[in-house]
Amino acid sequence: ENLKEIKTPKLIIQPLVENAIIHGLEPKLGEWKLSVRVETIAGRVTITIRDNGVGFDDKTLPENIDELANSGHVGVYNVYRRLVLTYGDDLSFSIKSNVGTGTVVQISFTAEEARRSSG
Repeated sequence: ENLKEIKTPKLIIQPLVENAIIHGLEPKLGEWKLSVRVETIAGRVTITIRDNGVGFDDKTLPENIDELANSGHVGVYNVYRRLVLTYGDDLSFSIKSNVGTGTVVQISFTAEEARRSSG
């Protein structure tokens, strides 16, 4: 797949990278690692943002992603809602974290849907 043909809403990755730096890496002692990877696998576009920051426990994020805005995670919620408006049921959005080892945010949608969507 040619990633240049893939369209996503503007400012989707930036708030997630900013969160990784501010909440994950800045409080960490030692070497910082942050990666942003975009790839196509089996016809799906996958965007992965990974850091080796301080991480957080399961209680930090609500179980239901729609409750993010009410729990103080407005930036992440806004990214999620914009992606839902663009990709609908085709969207997969996950946040996984472990205290002391970092956080991984993964966004996935079909490449065909991304070509039809406007950036």
